Amino acid sequence: LGVLSSTETTVLYSTEPIWGAAFASVALGEQIGMNTVFGGSLILAACLASSVDTDALLHKENGEPNGVLAALQAGLVAVPGGAA
Repeated sequence: LGVLSSTETTVLYSTEPIWGAAFASVALGEQIGMNTVFGGSLILAACLASSVDTDALLHKENGEPNGVLAALQAGLVAVPGGAA
């Protein structure tokens, strides 16, 4: 107890349908269709997105813009729906 944060626990539990489908496929011979693969991919993408530290991606340690934020500020990346 107390080893995982609530966010990490939520991410872990949200992968339960993937483990259930994998177990059913291996142990029971269930077929995994494209809808199942697509749904599992969405679950994994959501887990990865929720575990990424966006502040670390957008700023350097000294507070200067980095990566995506710097490119947006320099006008090097077009923003959908933004001014050209």
